[in-house]
Amino acid sequence: MRESAMALWVAVPVLVTSLSRRTYKDGKVVEDLNAYAQATREVGAKNDITVIDLNRISTAMLDKMTQAEADKFDRVTQPKFDRTHLNAYGKKVFGRIVADQLVRSQVELGPDVVGELVKAN
Repeated sequence: MRESAMALWVAVPVLVTSLSRRTYKDGKVVEDLNAYAQATREVGAKNDITVIDLNRISTAMLDKMTQAEADKFDRVTQPKFDRTHLNAYGKKVFGRIVADQLVRSQVELGPDVVGELVKAN
């Protein structure tokens, strides 16, 4: 019975690379998660699985910002910023990026994605 129920449910795997940490050195994002992102890309390519490359997208976006601008996304843990985790605004911005990329690769999900584009300031 379980097998017949599973046959009715079709899931499409999607991999998402790590969000870039928002730490800068000499005006550029420190790309300390490249190995993990590359491993995700390789698994996707090897297994014909869609990969949303959030690492590349977020790094390109963050490279256009200053540390102070990027800190607007960070969860603040006193007395310093947590540049790995996101605050509510960061979740909206980067979550929207993932949603938009998902719809590009899985067009049939478009009607199920709600909300409006959140532009990073």
